[in-house]
Amino acid sequence: MTPSFAPKAAIAWSRIFALAGMQAAIILGWVLYRLYLPDLFAQVGLDQAVVDTVLGFEVAIAVILEPLMGYVSDQLRYWTGTRFPLILAAVLIAAVLFCALPPIAALGTVTQSVLPLAVVLWAMAMAAFRSPVLVMLGQCASVSDLPYAAGILMATGALAGRLIPLANDLWLSWGVGATFAIGSIVLLLAIALLRQTLPPPAPRPTTPPHWSRRHLAVTLIRMVVIAVGVMGSGMVFDRLIGQLYTGTDLVPWLKAQPMQVALVSAFSCLGAAALGQRFGMRRVVTIAAAIAIAIVLGQSVSGISIIGSWLTVAIVVIQNVISVGLIPLALEIAPAGFGGVAIGMYFGSLGVVGLILGQLLGNLSGVSLVGLGQMGALAIAIVAIGFGWGLWRKPSMPVV
Repeated sequence: MTPSFAPKAAIAWSRIFALAGMQAAIILGWVLYRLYLPDLFAQVGLDQAVVDTVLGFEVAIAVILEPLMGYVSDQLRYWTGTRFPLILAAVLIAAVLFCALPPIAALGTVTQSVLPLAVVLWAMAMAAFRSPVLVMLGQCASVSDLPYAAGILMATGALAGRLIPLANDLWLSWGVGATFAIGSIVLLLAIALLRQTLPPPAPRPTTPPHWSRRHLAVTLIRMVVIAVGVMGSGMVFDRLIGQLYTGTDLVPWLKAQPMQVALVSAFSCLGAAALGQRFGMRRVVTIAAAIAIAIVLGQSVSGISIIGSWLTVAIVVIQNVISVGLIPLALEIAPAGFGGVAIGMYFGSLGVVGLILGQLLGNLSGVSLVGLGQMGALAIAIVAIGFGWGLWRKPSMPVV
């Protein structure tokens, strides 16, 4: 029996759905936070410039904290057999701080220096448990079935990321106190559900896993490079789609049909998972990236705006295929027992990469369609190289 047709009973579906619940709770918290943050700061007399400064500071913290917490969770997993104590502590701190933000802001200018500190501490707590939670995906399935687990997780994230903001008017109507309390309760329920699905702590290995600093360094650099490709392609694609709709009365599909976008995203995640289980996730992502290069270059040369929606659909599908492959890639290429730091490096670097590329690329308003197509093709090529490099080598069993 080949790995592609291994029995699916070995997949811990309850744990996968519990992790998906954590993913949705995290997204809900960040959506509510971004929605209300300007109002909270205005209550204590702080303007939008301070909000922007705090958000930039959070990005700078994440690039250090996420891989660091991933590393700490890796070590905790080795020494105690479980990452859960770190996750639980960070979740409890985040839930308490989230509920405390509205009362702090309600005190007015007297808490002008306290509120930014509380906000930053909340963001740090949220960043502290993301990579330890995501790396636990490796405990849900065998290597060959890991794409199924990643597909469910990312499909949930895609749905939550698109659908939760549709309820912004509802969140605003309920008020900041009730809304933030709901966000905290959902997070606590999610961590309780996750706790019920976790296996007993693994016994400590008799010998430490063999690894080298060079191997780990190459892995972390590779995850950053992929983050550059993902962020760069996203920026270029947004501008490319915008130019295709310039001068028309049409509304870009991404904005006009958020429900359709959510469904396309979710189904593309599940489709990528099925293909990844059959043919290998890295191979599927590499081929999808090559197809995206051809699509973007062809569209930029033709300039036919009528197919802009189809181009957008293709880009959404490709982006979700890449997202499904990220965690399996990190677990495969990282040294055994260092999957958390690899995942943390990718997600932690996304924000900083976005800020740097935003400064380097500007608004791209003066770039032609052909130029945008070439830039997008280059960015996707970087992603393809990041996933495809070393495909000829036999993958090792990740230790998570």
